[in-house]
Amino acid sequence: PSRKRRRRARPTWPHLRHRFRLTDVSASRPQYPPGRLAIPPPTCLSSPQLFHQTPCPLRLALSSLRANMAALGTLVVYRTVFAALGCLMVGTLVYTCITDGSPFRAELLTPWMVTTLIDFYVNMAAISTWVVYKEGNWISSIFWVVLLICLGSATTCAYIVSKLFEITSSGLSQNPLDLLLLRQDNLPERKCSFVVIGRTIFSILGILMAALVTYTVITDGLPFRKDLLTPWMAATLIDFYINIFAISVWVVHRESTWISAVIWICLLICFGSITTCGYIVVQLLQVSYQDPVYHLLLNSHSKYGIAPLQKI
Repeated sequence: PSRKRRRRARPTWPHLRHRFRLTDVSASRPQYPPGRLAIPPPTCLSSPQLFHQTPCPLRLALSSLRANMAALGTLVVYRTVFAALGCLMVGTLVYTCITDGSPFRAELLTPWMVTTLIDFYVNMAAISTWVVYKEGNWISSIFWVVLLICLGSATTCAYIVSKLFEITSSGLSQNPLDLLLLRQDNLPERKCSFVVIGRTIFSILGILMAALVTYTVITDGLPFRKDLLTPWMAATLIDFYINIFAISVWVVHRESTWISAVIWICLLICFGSITTCGYIVVQLLQVSYQDPVYHLLLNSHSKYGIAPLQKI
């Protein structure tokens, strides 16, 4: 006899529940604090347009980082340039002493050599004024001024490089040139006397220098002659124009437009300390009696609303 296959009934859900151990899937998921997943991302990260429009802390941090990196790069460039110029001047002095002997000889003092030396030391007077302002005590001021008189632009470059190395990365939130030019303390600033004295002294120096150049042109002719270019005259001119470069850095920092900066630099190259004195007097005339003297060193963007820098 044929055996009938008995059809087994499919187990229903209650039967399966007893056969299999079912676990709650939600129990295996990581539990987050209440409201954790409901926090939306920052608004500035939702789209590239909002990233540049919304004052997001991340965007502000990135902007500050970029500014610090740019300031650090500028600082490294200034250190390298002035160190190279100082080494160039020292090498020029050593080479000229070896090949042409001592500079303390009467035959070297031609009329144009004397005029060039006076022109050089008028510029040195302007740089020495900044050094005296920058230094905190008279002993160090006298030390640096004596070195400036003896070694010229080599001392200028050494002093600038030493002050640039005093600027740390914590102070790069400000312009490196502001940190270089300004005194790093909060000593009281005398206002009226320095402005008036500066206007008077540099006006007199500029007028005397213009008169001396005019007199030398009349009595000795133009300076563009090959016989005037002795080895020590060439060394003096290199020394002179390194100081002009240092002054030009301040002029570029001070001026608000590149056109005016280029015009003043061309005048500095052509007329030397006459332009230096004229530029200082013009800038002093723009400083009122109520303004501190350090406003003369700042550029047009940071002239107002900035206090004397604290020591880093």
